[in-house]
Amino acid sequence: MSLMSQEAFAQALGVSFTTVNRWETGKSKPSYKALKMISEYCKANSIPFDVSKKITYILLVGLTYIAEKLLRIFDFSTSIIHRF
Repeated sequence: MSLMSQEAFAQALGVSFTTVNRWETGKSKPSYKALKMISEYCKANSIPFDVSKKITYILLVGLTYIAEKLLRIFDFSTSIIHRF
């Protein structure tokens, strides 16, 4: 199997070279939409790619972030109530 450049892969997905470069260097992670595009590209080109694990990870990270924000809001509102 031949390697594909980041630029060629970006063009195939319809994203910028910078976007693909950030994914590969770990500076950012593909969105759900991008993962679906990657999955479709891989499927069309007979490249194994298990998107379900990656989507599950993104959902868990998102839920963790939301839960942390809600806990901070709850802690803040509780501290205000105890002042009165």
